[in-house]
Amino acid sequence: MSIVLRDVRKEFVRGGQGYRPLYRDLLGKGRAPAAAATVALDGVSAEIPPGSRVARVGGNGAGKSTLLRVIAGIQQPSRGSVRVDGRVACFLEAGAG
Repeated sequence: MSIVLRDVRKEFVRGGQGYRPLYRDLLGKGRAPAAAATVALDGVSAEIPPGSRVARVGGNGAGKSTLLRVIAGIQQPSRGSVRVDGRVACFLEAGAG
């Protein structure tokens, strides 16, 4: 299996419109504040050839789990491309089992 990441970016949007009845939109009432984004990955590029073993090390909030979720296809990148040639089996949460 090979993995190719090209300029991958992943943003998570906080806030935003959320739930609002349609009539409030039509009347112009209840406008939500602009959504704020948290950038988890920015400009990640890598080529991992078949048979390689790779470790991603970093502190809390460094984007390790987000990167694995993007590679596994659980989350889509906000920008960039991810190509995985092969099958991905992902076990992220140790407490899930």
